[in-house]
Amino acid sequence: MKKFLMFFLAVVGIFLINACVTKPAPEYGLVSNIADGQTLPPKAMIQVSLKDVKTGKEVASTLKVTKDGKEILNTSGVKHNFAAEDEGTYVVTVVPKDGSSGSKTLTFKVTALEKEVYLDGGTILYDYIPSNILAKKENILLRFYKYEDVTIPGTTETYSERKRLNLVDTNEDGLYDAWETLPATDSGNHKWYEFPYSVSYGDTILTIYFFEYAEDHIIPWYLGTSGTYKGYLFTMDFAEVGFDLNKSYARYVQPKTSGSPYSLNQFTLHERYNSDTKPVFYLTASTDTINAGDKVTVYVQAENVADFAKLYDVRYMQLSVKHSKELELSSVKFNNFMQGLKDIGTYKKNDESIVLYKAFLTGSDETQPATTTFATLEFTVKEATPTSVQLVYEGWWNTYGDYPDKPNPVFKDTSNSNVDGFIIDHQPIEFVTPGLLSEGGADK
Repeated sequence: MKKFLMFFLAVVGIFLINACVTKPAPEYGLVSNIADGQTLPPKAMIQVSLKDVKTGKEVASTLKVTKDGKEILNTSGVKHNFAAEDEGTYVVTVVPKDGSSGSKTLTFKVTALEKEVYLDGGTILYDYIPSNILAKKENILLRFYKYEDVTIPGTTETYSERKRLNLVDTNEDGLYDAWETLPATDSGNHKWYEFPYSVSYGDTILTIYFFEYAEDHIIPWYLGTSGTYKGYLFTMDFAEVGFDLNKSYARYVQPKTSGSPYSLNQFTLHERYNSDTKPVFYLTASTDTINAGDKVTVYVQAENVADFAKLYDVRYMQLSVKHSKELELSSVKFNNFMQGLKDIGTYKKNDESIVLYKAFLTGSDETQPATTTFATLEFTVKEATPTSVQLVYEGWWNTYGDYPDKPNPVFKDTSNSNVDGFIIDHQPIEFVTPGLLSEGGADK
């Protein structure tokens, strides 16, 4: 009897051990025809689903959509389609039906202003396909060129030379992300990119309408021409690389089969600065790993900001840095930032933010050389846990209940007028702890 009891307990123990060895939770990726944070015109059509990263298959999920904080849609399925009718801030949450924790969130805005402002160009350009090409009802072929100034040997004069451009998918994820430049004479290797004349969306037929060009993307847009969503707009992923500011490009578009009629148009994305001289605020740090008791230095960098500020007579700057509660601010240091003006800097410390203030006065300048570092912040790590620091920039005002402690950037000139054009890179700096990394906790 004793031997039987021991055997029984051993079998039960093996069963319990096996029962505790669970399969790793599936990892899901969000598939969508729009990007997180994108701004769309009214009546834009959205498509989302969850994909099992390991198998590559889309899985059943529940979709919840809120507009300006109020739920407007809650449904289940595999592929989710809906239309963003009106202006507002939309949050899309997709939860796997298997009950795992792999939910994904997508946020976007709908504004009519975005469409109206960029109809005539700017940092975004809408390139409408000519009606005589669309009348062919054929798939559309598109390719690109750029123009470069070439110096005439022995002179100071230049002429404009047209180069051919190919899009390249460097990481093979299905989205073009880089350019390849070809000589003007190499037409044989100059690629065409084909877009279907029409696609179906339920009972709706959508016809290609225009292309959207920006610094960081190229997007085809389709217009509903019949069915439930007639008059609505639909977009799809194509390229996450775009065009430099203030440089001349051209696009060639034609119907696939006939090749005629065709359209060759030059275009330029406009801004007050070039792509390589943009006034950008961003963060860097002395380390990306932390332990309790460590000192961590965070630098508020500001490339090209001083030159842009001088051009527009900026005399006051305000920036906010938000941080996790595991970080305690130890000190703030302001260096000489604006050459030729006297810098005065101070700050306000809140529970999980620091508001930085800088004024620039006429008078004797600091003796040390000017630096591109706007401010230097030192933190003490109170707890060894993953944490982050981030510049505050929030265009969607309704998301900040604590706005007084985390205000948006402000820039004012000598007339006390607001100055725009500064760029805030609010990508957070993420800190991890070596212990969690070694245990597999932070990189699961």
